This record gives sequence, structure tokens and C-alpha cells, in this order.
Amino acid sequence: MDQLLVNLLDIVFSCAVLALISAGLAIVFGMMRVINLAHGEFLTLGGYTAIVAHGWGLNIYLSTLVAAPLLVAVF
Repeated sequence: MDQLLVNLLDIVFSCAVLALISAGLAIVFGMMRVINLAHGEFLTLGGYTAIVAHGWGLNIYLSTLVAAPLLVAVF
């Protein structure tokens, strides 16, 4: 029963993250009136960087707040 609750919370959290990213991209696209796919690429690159950095043993907060923005800025 605990595993079911954990899985449901994980699904809800993942859907909330995707909804926030989609809303942010929709606002950017709506204001610019131009579909710029670089915004989505930067979000994907930052997310992948955070996952890989956390997998290498870096603290999750450092990987999301330091490593991901630095790599995206360098890119």
C-alpha cells in the first residue's frame, strides 16, 4: 500500500512539473509570437544535466541550482 502511494505521488509530481514547463513555454511563445525551440532545448539540457550530476553523487540541490545553470550557460 505504501508503494502505491509513493507511485501516485511520483506521478502527480511529474505531471505538475510538466504542466509548469508547458505553461512557461506557452507564455514565452505567446509573448514573443515566435516559436523558439531553443527554450525547450535549454530546459531539456538543464534537466538532463541535473539528473546526470545527481547520478554522479552530487547533492540534488547543487546539481539543480548550480550545475545545470552553469552547463546551460556554457552551452
